[in-house]
Amino acid sequence: MKSDEKSCEIPGRPTDSNLKLDTFVPNWGGGNGKRFSGKAFAGNAALKNIDTASAVNLTLPKAIYGITGVELQIRLGNLFLLHNRSQAEVKINTPVGLCENRVWRYTADKPGRYPASIEVADAAGRQLGYAETEIVISDASAGNEQNISMLMIGDSLFAGAQTADSLLKNMHLRGNENFYLFGSHSGRGNPLASGRAAVEAYGGWRWAHFLEKYEDGELYNCKSKFLQPQTDGSSKLDFNAYLDKYHQGKAPDVIVILLGCNDIAHASMDDFSRWMEESRCKRRELLEHIRSVAPESVIGLVTLPPANARHKAYLDNYHGVVVHQQYAYNQLTYVKQLMLDFQDDPDYSIIPIYPGIDPVADYPEDNSIHPNDQGYFNFALAIEAWLKAMF
Repeated sequence: MKSDEKSCEIPGRPTDSNLKLDTFVPNWGGGNGKRFSGKAFAGNAALKNIDTASAVNLTLPKAIYGITGVELQIRLGNLFLLHNRSQAEVKINTPVGLCENRVWRYTADKPGRYPASIEVADAAGRQLGYAETEIVISDASAGNEQNISMLMIGDSLFAGAQTADSLLKNMHLRGNENFYLFGSHSGRGNPLASGRAAVEAYGGWRWAHFLEKYEDGELYNCKSKFLQPQTDGSSKLDFNAYLDKYHQGKAPDVIVILLGCNDIAHASMDDFSRWMEESRCKRRELLEHIRSVAPESVIGLVTLPPANARHKAYLDNYHGVVVHQQYAYNQLTYVKQLMLDFQDDPDYSIIPIYPGIDPVADYPEDNSIHPNDQGYFNFALAIEAWLKAMF
């Protein structure tokens, strides 16, 4: 099967319409706040957040972010792999919050940083994995006095702009009227409009599409907006030209990227390594180009969320091509490699959405990869909490 055919888009239920590209681009307002001065939160380098010898692939981020007044959840079952996870004993040790039925919850009334460790053991008490993280709570109003521009790049998990819409509403609700999102469409190809969220995201896309996709036609999703046509008929990667067109030539304060699902969704144990390495290669190529054009932007890399825990959803959507157990392995292994590649790189920051997503309640019964409205809202909460930790 060709790489172009690898997609986690659901047959017969596309997330994108056949809208043509709208050429109108708003003059994004800069806001009345102070100049952006945020810096990505630096995780504790000494933390052993990934148990590389773990029998269950125990994988934690170096920081799990929350904000005051909003309940933060960590679903312990999302952090490791086991054919029957109910057979494992899982414990979290941290001075705040309460844990019940493998869900840790904490609603903070003030900012703070708290150590946390998680242990997975078998029924006989033998340790299968141990890892550490830090709970980072920020004030819900952090950064409110500053102008913040953000670009969200992704696949179908961002393409409908549900997460972008929730993030924009949350930021405004908590007092930051100087936060805005720009891109080439407002979700599924809908036209841009001042005051609305915008994204640069397309259903079924992989890292490679932003580097290579340049097809004939006028549909909004037939060409990567990061490519520019050349006189010889070829195309050239040019993120600077994209910013010229869609953001008055200005680099965004923050760039958030969620890609990788389509790279590895269909991979089996036989070919997973090949798909992983191809994804890593394309990812590095795109990130290095973006970084060269936007050296001062904070770039956040969003971890893949856990997908629907219902086996039936995979049968309904993929008819055996993608199965739950294999996808769970692919997803967490991809997350682990993303963090190993970038968590200690000062040019990038990890946005860990996977610890807090409910693999049942945050998904509809009939969709294995794409969440429901509550799931998208929880994506937005995780991104917002990461963003607030900069200030």
